[in-house]
Amino acid sequence: MPVVDLSLPVTAGMAVYPGDPEVRIAPALTVGADGVAVARLDLGTHTGTHLDAPAHSIAGGRTVERIALELLVGAAR
Repeated sequence: MPVVDLSLPVTAGMAVYPGDPEVRIAPALTVGADGVAVARLDLGTHTGTHLDAPAHSIAGGRTVERIALELLVGAAR
């Protein structure tokens, strides 16, 4: 079965859930001035394509790292 990546790129100004922080991306270091390129990212944890673990809304619920990847992959309908 082929795997299809459904995630969308995170970009400055992209749509976010009402009330969530806007996405901001800015240079922190540049190759010309610092010898390396590093970007500063400011965004909420619910930005873009993501998985809400049970712990997001259930006290004591499983966190993302405790969810088996196999449960998240399957045939599309």
